[in-house]
Amino acid sequence: MMTLNRLFYFKLFLIVLASFAVRIWLIDQFASPVPHWDQWDAEAVDTFIPWFDGNLTIANLIAPHNEHRLFFTRISSLGLLIFNDRQWDPLVQMVFCAGLAILNLWVLALILKQLLGERGYNVTLFAVALLGLIPFAAENIIWGLQVNWYLFNLFSLIAFWGVLLHREGSWQWWLGMICTLLTYFNLVSGIFVAAMLLLVKSYQWLIDSKNRERYLLSLVVLGILIAIEIVLFSDSVGHAHLRDQAAATHGFWQLFLTLLGKYLAFPFITMPYMSIIMYLPVIILSMMVFIKRRNPNALEIFSLTLGGWVILQAAAMVYGRLWVDTVAFRYMDILALGTVANLLALYALYDLFPKRYNWTVKIYGVLWGIAWCSILGLFTDIIPFLQNKLSEKQEIPLNMRNYLATNSLEILQNTTIPHPEPQHLANILAHPKMKSILPSNLQVPNLVNAEKNEGIFIQNQTTPIVGKYQNEMVWGSAGIYATGTFVSEPITIHHQYLQIPLAGYLGTPGLQLQLSVEGQPPITITPPKMIGESWSSFYVRTPTQPFRIVATDQNVDSWFAFAMPRGVGVLSFWTMKLLNYSKDFMFGSLGLLLALLFAYSYLKPETLYKQVSA
Repeated sequence: MMTLNRLFYFKLFLIVLASFAVRIWLIDQFASPVPHWDQWDAEAVDTFIPWFDGNLTIANLIAPHNEHRLFFTRISSLGLLIFNDRQWDPLVQMVFCAGLAILNLWVLALILKQLLGERGYNVTLFAVALLGLIPFAAENIIWGLQVNWYLFNLFSLIAFWGVLLHREGSWQWWLGMICTLLTYFNLVSGIFVAAMLLLVKSYQWLIDSKNRERYLLSLVVLGILIAIEIVLFSDSVGHAHLRDQAAATHGFWQLFLTLLGKYLAFPFITMPYMSIIMYLPVIILSMMVFIKRRNPNALEIFSLTLGGWVILQAAAMVYGRLWVDTVAFRYMDILALGTVANLLALYALYDLFPKRYNWTVKIYGVLWGIAWCSILGLFTDIIPFLQNKLSEKQEIPLNMRNYLATNSLEILQNTTIPHPEPQHLANILAHPKMKSILPSNLQVPNLVNAEKNEGIFIQNQTTPIVGKYQNEMVWGSAGIYATGTFVSEPITIHHQYLQIPLAGYLGTPGLQLQLSVEGQPPITITPPKMIGESWSSFYVRTPTQPFRIVATDQNVDSWFAFAMPRGVGVLSFWTMKLLNYSKDFMFGSLGLLLALLFAYSYLKPETLYKQVSA
């Protein structure tokens, strides 16, 4: 018989699986495979080019990008580049981030389980489901650069868990301290992790006079960490003038407090006054703890620390982007943790309030939960955002390919591109190694010459309906006019997989396409289905030695054409496979989750509770 604890983990697994599937589907539908905006500087300029040139140092990896030191973003990007056969693929990065998001959900669930116990199992699962299944932070999901946001939350949660919930000097405590420092190398506001922990530990040191030595090590270590982070602090000169202009126009404090209200009102991000209602549990709990000078228990201290941390994060976001009057989607993964802090505060207040007043906490908790479910209203903003991304997904790769094929700066200046400065983007792409690492959809290989051609295959020979593949030069058979064989010059590609675009009727008798390697059996390209009057790509493992394309047309009634093969990294290949099944994956995982909830609602075994109590 499944115990209540095992059932909790089974439900949690299905929730995080469905959350991962939702992210994969969003990536497949809306994400562009082209590196976007800050990726060209934080990754290409600061990391890849120094690595190519052999002078990549720790200084490069921790150098400021705006006000942040994106150490983990840079090393993860470089690691994925290396493991992906030196191919820079934002889709691979997005799937990696989706995995980090799921790890965040799992860690959060385990912390809530520890704090709330069995009585909070359903609330824990409900909170994880809302955070995981609703894509309110869509910008982070479909942008490959956002590793730092997920690691920032993960390191922060582990820091609070380790330092607040474990004995000083234990391995969990040291892990928490290490993660406290690591947060700073994702976002500059990581300094507030150490600041909140120092504030809490200082409060405990003051009120727990009989055990003050218990907190000394924490105070010393946290003081050292804050000093290190202050030394490393770098304000963004590029953004400072925008902040000053906004403050001069609207008044700094009026603008700051209004925007802070919007951030803390999440999910009511257009109604600043709702921030008081949404944070009322944390406010009341803090008053009950500080006014009575109580040493808070684990639930109370975690709730207050997490809530204070989110408030400080929101203040940092507002100060850093004071000229922007809306809440960016990328911030919402952090702001959503404020709802978790208030949820924990509600549980703590239920225990603190006199029993005759507990009904007030219950009523407020229900109303607060209903209000939080209004997060669905964010879709009125998310849907236009995703529609815009869908348009960019279709337009930007075409513009970039046209530039790479022509090197015409005018194309970058007059079309939609993935960077605000056309000349700067052109300078980056001018580096001799940059074009070689671009994803396969941006590669524009030169037409391979024929070593042997019996006249049957002609450059750009296709039907008017088919045309050229992505405006590239292709080889096509003359079909009814002749028969013969084409053999290309040797081709060398270093990626583990090949993408070969095909059109026509390859697979009918007399038509054949092979990759020929000297001394080895040829690799025959056989599409799983007839392609016809369009282009479709076929994928195959890259031969370990230089190979030749051997194309044969012995059928006067049919034809086929092929574009030049291009390399596909191993991670890109498996990412593509995963994305191809994203719709089935999402509906399948959501179906399993709903089936479990349906079965549990009708087949709730009483023996579960008996086993747990036994």
